[in-house]
Amino acid sequence: MMSISHDQFRSPRTLSLLAIAGIGVFAFCQIGSAIIGVAQLAGPAKTIKLDAETETSIWMALQGLIAVLQFPVYVFAAVTFLMWLFRTYKNLEPLGSEYTKFSPGWSVGWWFIPLANLVMPFKAVRGVWAESDPDSVGNEDFLSGLEPSAPFFMSAWWAFWIIANIFTNITSRVLDPADVQGLEMSGYAFIIGGIFWVVDAAFAIKLLLDVTDRQERRFVKIGIRRPQEPPPPPTFSSFGTQQ
Repeated sequence: MMSISHDQFRSPRTLSLLAIAGIGVFAFCQIGSAIIGVAQLAGPAKTIKLDAETETSIWMALQGLIAVLQFPVYVFAAVTFLMWLFRTYKNLEPLGSEYTKFSPGWSVGWWFIPLANLVMPFKAVRGVWAESDPDSVGNEDFLSGLEPSAPFFMSAWWAFWIIANIFTNITSRVLDPADVQGLEMSGYAFIIGGIFWVVDAAFAIKLLLDVTDRQERRFVKIGIRRPQEPPPPPTFSSFGTQQ
């Protein structure tokens, strides 16, 4: 028999909505960056004066502005996503899961360990998705020793996450926008990188909504209820009649 405490479960929906808001704004920044990248290809020679002696590409100035604006958005999205992931793992025990491969702390900690963060965070997310399945209530021991499978959108989310990060890191190091050719190449980089990030954001939003929904439906299906208080004992009047 599962021992479940109503007070331990906390819906991750608020955290998921905050993370979705951050991811959505970040995706819009990437769309803006890609649009400017197209403009770089159409008119790479356009410049803007910074002072009487210095001028720079108007497109790179705009790209720099977007980069400054999207950095705090990215941090906000990352922090709220990890808070959401921590919360979902905290919910597994009160939801009747005995999944112990990842603790709530390590489900977040693996994101910060080089090389391991190419694989382990995905396994952590895959694990919480599988263990939040509302349709497995009552069958928790079935195939419990096997590695859970991941749906297509989750694998696609992780693939685009890895590709987008690698592509962004490489292009930021090898492209030199100081000359026209470098400016044109960076335009292609911003377009391609923007596409990767926007697609990844769509899958990330799907992931947040899906896991949150699965946990809430599992919570309802298990039928968690606060214990009913017993009725008060009968009282008797001074004449011995029951009230």
